[in-house]
Amino acid sequence: MILERLGKYQEALDVVRGKLGEKLTSELQSRENKCMALYKKLCKWPECNALSRRLLLKNSDDWQFYIMYFDSVFQLIDKSWTPPEEGEHSLEGEVHYSTEQAVKFVEERITEEAKSSRPLRGPYLAKLELIRRLQHRDCNDQYKLGDPEELMFQYFKKFGDKPCCFTDIKVFVDLLPSTQCTKFIRQLLAVIPLSAPTEGKLALPADIKALQQHLCVVQLTRLLGLYHTIDKKQKLNVVQELMLRYQHGLEFGKSCLKTELQFSDYYCLLAVHLLLDMWLEAGEEIAVWQSLTLLEGGLTRSPSNAQFKLLLIRIYCMLGAFEPVVELYSSLDAKHIQHDTIGYLLTRYAESLGQYAAASQSCNFALRFFHSNQKDVSDTNFSHDSS
Repeated sequence: MILERLGKYQEALDVVRGKLGEKLTSELQSRENKCMALYKKLCKWPECNALSRRLLLKNSDDWQFYIMYFDSVFQLIDKSWTPPEEGEHSLEGEVHYSTEQAVKFVEERITEEAKSSRPLRGPYLAKLELIRRLQHRDCNDQYKLGDPEELMFQYFKKFGDKPCCFTDIKVFVDLLPSTQCTKFIRQLLAVIPLSAPTEGKLALPADIKALQQHLCVVQLTRLLGLYHTIDKKQKLNVVQELMLRYQHGLEFGKSCLKTELQFSDYYCLLAVHLLLDMWLEAGEEIAVWQSLTLLEGGLTRSPSNAQFKLLLIRIYCMLGAFEPVVELYSSLDAKHIQHDTIGYLLTRYAESLGQYAAASQSCNFALRFFHSNQKDVSDTNFSHDSS
């Protein structure tokens, strides 16, 4: 740590790769991670590439190593790097230095994943990441990695019932042409096992997995901007549909503890965001009161839902109603650095609303954290220097 802070990265690398480095066992692969960070700072791209490749062969689901692998491959391509005629490619072994090698490596990881006892997301996301990077270089077509829309569709079919599916796919939706967004959403909806819709009733999920898949599609629909293009009446219909789905989803969470979130909470959140759009964009005042009603009702069923509370704080402050904000903020049970990262939700409105006591209390919490943290850091540094 001291050598790094002095900017002596080569010396730090020598220590990590030496006998002392063998004692770095505080966490899994801590020695390899530290080597990787130092290689990057020293711009030793061949070593970065070889080490990340080797680690991916051990664990093809580690996303940080895919990023480092791609970064190093394209750095080597840009520098027209070639391996020496004799001896090892690098200190860490074989190096991939061409697009063809990267494409083959990713395809091999997907082939290996098919043999795995449990599904791994990393190889499939790596393929999308590689397509994105090749598109930025205007050379994707020549490598025939596949259509991003089809790859995301297949990914949804494999992992759509996981809460992480939306956050995984949303990173790559910019690969979709804007003209294909509606078609893509319909394609996803078509594979979700919903009940057969009867006249005047919705097609609803029969289990939590189907509910999670549908939630993912609804979130993607908003992300792709499809709700922004519809008129007021259509938005209200969507809000009504989302709240019906929310109420139906509560059936799956009857056994949930008060500290657990309801499986369908995101339906309520999305409905509120649509109402807020109507308020902020078109000045529909009734929409904001509906938002408060839905969120307060949601809190009675999910008392620990921080997103409900944060959104309520924001709305109450924008309306100038500060009294309920203090209680909501206290119920968040903010700790340590959170007083700084979310404390501004209170302090940014407190002055204009004349709530100086609440603002002072919030600032004091943050100040107390920084004072105690400063002392702890100083003590730690002193003990390191003494040893």
